[in-house]
Amino acid sequence: MFHYKHVTLTVKDIRLIIKITEVLKSKYFSFIKT
Repeated sequence: MFHYKHVTLTVKDIRLIIKITEVLKSKYFSFIKT
């Protein structure tokens, strides 16, 4: 089994998270507008 000894966020991970949240926000707001 694979498990994290310690979780570290790299810059790439942070950028990916930000990108995902931005997409979710845009979908959420467009859903509200309709």
